[in-house]
Amino acid sequence: MFIVYKTTNKINKKFYIGVHCLEAKKSHKTYFGSGKLIKLALKKYGRENFVVETLFEFNDLKSALDKEKEIVNEEFIKDDTNYNLTVGGSIPPNSKNWWTAEHSKKASNRMQNNSYKLGKKETAETRIKKSNSMRKSAVQGRWQRTEDHRNNLSIKARKQFLENNPMSSEESRKRVGLSKVGRKKMINSEGNWKYVKPEDFSIFLNNGYFFTG
Repeated sequence: MFIVYKTTNKINKKFYIGVHCLEAKKSHKTYFGSGKLIKLALKKYGRENFVVETLFEFNDLKSALDKEKEIVNEEFIKDDTNYNLTVGGSIPPNSKNWWTAEHSKKASNRMQNNSYKLGKKETAETRIKKSNSMRKSAVQGRWQRTEDHRNNLSIKARKQFLENNPMSSEESRKRVGLSKVGRKKMINSEGNWKYVKPEDFSIFLNNGYFFTG
């Protein structure tokens, strides 16, 4: 069950309205709210000076959030008699303990739209676009480094290479050699080049690259 609750400061009568799930780990009788101002007030006045009451009860989260949104609107948050800072209707930060299957599915769908967060490999076309964008940013001066910065990076890179050279073993060198079998060097009109796998030749050709060497 989900409730819309009201936490009131018994000293100055200021209050906070929020949404909570009765099945959450924390009982609604001891849960006062997660808003920034209500937390500061609890710390200042002490929990013993606050009282929580249930305003509405619902069987689903959406109905509870809709009711909160109806009460905690733009005009409501402008009133300094309450502790609310934002309009109601959004998923509370404490909801990690009581997300429904529907919320999990929506979150999963959002993650699937960001394949890089799931460790999926990017297509050759995507890599080309990102590479060109990075070079453009560097040319525009957004990533310009000082001489000292470049020297420090160079020293650090050499040190790391000597300490952990990936090509130090015969096995590593063979593995790298096999990974390059069939690849060919391709370059574009700007002088940018890459070693491309046979299955990606057509993609790079369509993006202005041509074979060299």
